[in-house]
Amino acid sequence: MEARGVRISLKGQMGIAAKELEITVFVTDRCANCRAQIGVVERAVAQLGLDAKVKASEDVMAAVSAGVMGFPAIVAGGKVLSAAQKLNEQEVKSLLDQLKA
Repeated sequence: MEARGVRISLKGQMGIAAKELEITVFVTDRCANCRAQIGVVERAVAQLGLDAKVKASEDVMAAVSAGVMGFPAIVAGGKVLSAAQKLNEQEVKSLLDQLKA
């Protein structure tokens, strides 16, 4: 699966100064909620005005290495923010707020 990205530059907003935050949405091809979660994360990032790249991945081994135990999963800043849950935009924004310094 190719990565899709949303980039909005407001450096330093996430406590990761001058670095672009990479958010990975781990999905599977048989999960209807997974595909929808990608768009939800992209919209939440745009609404927060984050300097972030959102990518989707079907790499199960990478997901396991990241500590993911269910799909869809959201990993950002090296942390599993959500797994096996379909979240709305507000819930995703709340999770991303946890990364602030």
